[in-house]
Formats: sequence, structure tokens, C-alpha cells
Amino acid sequence: MSSADCLYCRPSDLVTSHATWSVASGTLSTDPSYNLTALVAHNPALPCKFTDASPTAVAIVGDFGAAHRVDGLLIPHHNFATSAAVLFQMNATNVWTAPSLSAPLTVSAARPGSPGHSRSPWLDLRTVAGYATAGYRYCRIYIPAQTMAPQLAGFALVGLWRTFDGVVEQNAELSHNRSWVQSLTTAAGVKSFYERNVVQRTLAGKLFCFGTDWQDWRDLSDDAGGPVRPFPFILDDSIVDDGGLLMRLSDETAGALKLTALSNTNGTFAFTLDEAGRGLPL
Repeated sequence: MSSADCLYCRPSDLVTSHATWSVASGTLSTDPSYNLTALVAHNPALPCKFTDASPTAVAIVGDFGAAHRVDGLLIPHHNFATSAAVLFQMNATNVWTAPSLSAPLTVSAARPGSPGHSRSPWLDLRTVAGYATAGYRYCRIYIPAQTMAPQLAGFALVGLWRTFDGVVEQNAELSHNRSWVQSLTTAAGVKSFYERNVVQRTLAGKLFCFGTDWQDWRDLSDDAGGPVRPFPFILDDSIVDDGGLLMRLSDETAGALKLTALSNTNGTFAFTLDEAGRGLPL
């Protein structure tokens, strides 16, 4: 897999929790584990759930209190219907008849061979008409009526997209393997396995670093606490219906960054990122 342009943000660049969220349409779950607290948790395995028995359009509104910059968003895990006209919108007032910014997410069918997990759409709002670095006070997620009440997990608002000076080499790989755990080995050495039905992808690649790339990687590691906190990482910005992932630095990558001399300005850096797990399909 190649990279047209690699986008990322540091955990501290995320602004999801900077807004006060409310439901303008739809019935939110009464379970405190799956309400608006889950919406801002940046946990792809913890969905914000709606419970309408009949198809109902859902609208969730965020109020920043004042104009706020938002460069993008991603929804790593959801149950949106294929081709659903899901919108992310921003406006100076909480009126949505003609918002200043309105951007559709591309919702494609689940990847063939997956255990039912959705693809992970994302947006770079800097390319959308109406985008302004000063931002807007209000934002809205609109999900049209669908057969199953909507669920979304890992939703993240990006306050600042960042890029590297270098490019990811052509042989970067994003695995889509289904995780398993060994459950039994007989005395004869015959192994059986338990399939978790969970997809947890790994991104492995090499970046030819120059300019401030080494410092940028180090700053990312420091901001993320090594492998602790997840962050958005887009391998290829030409693919908008998938790849909107929350990733963590692998132990090995975080360790290598601690040992890398910052005097290195040019060279190839091999990195591995592990997806923040999405749990079972929604």
C-alpha cells in the first residue's frame, strides 16, 4: 500500500472533548456506558448507542462555546448502512438549514472477508468549501434513518492535521488479519485455536525522514506517552472510505524513538503502529 500523503495528529491535537455534546434527534441509550460519554472516549470498542425501535434520523450537536478550529474527523467503528448520507457540519449558530460547512462521509460496505466490521471513514475538512482555520462554534453529526439504530465508536475530531516532510515507502502494509488466541495443544502436539472475531490491524512501514521528521516522531511519541495513548494516523489520504484509524505506537517503535539520536536528519525510519482495538462488530 502506498501513501499519497500521510496525515496524523498528536493526542493533544484531538478536540472532541472540547465541545459540549447533546442529542438533537434520536433516542440515546440510557446505559451510562454507551451514552455521550462514549462519544468522546476515543475508544473504538466502546460505542455511543441509539435505541430507536423504528428508523429515525439521528443528529448530535457539539458546542465549543466559541469558534474552534477543526481540521478533520474519523469514525473508526460504526454500523452505518452502506452508502448512508452521513454528514458532518459546522456553523456559527445552532441552525442547520444552511450550515457554513457540510461534508459527506463516504460509507462503504464492510471489507470482504472481515467478520462484519465496518470500514473506517474520515474527512480532511481543509478541502471542504466553507472551511476556516478560525473554525465555527457549533458542529453536528447527522445520520439518516436506517433499519438498525446507529452506533458509533472511536469518533475523533482533529484540531490540527500534521504531515511528515518525507513519504512512506511503497511497501507499507496495513494488515487486515483476524486475531486469534491458541486455546489447546494436545499431548500429540495438535493445536486448536479460538477465533476472537475481532479485527485489530497493524500498520508497518518505512518513512524516509528529512527536515524535522525525526523530531516530529519523537514529539509524537512523547505526546502519546509511548504506546499508551491512541492518535489518528492516515496512511493514504486518497482513500477516504477507510483508513480513519486510531493507532498506537508499538513498544518497539516507541523504544526506538527513545534511542534515536536527534542529530539524524536524513535516513529511513521503520515503524509499526497497532490499531486501538474495535472489539466485536457493531
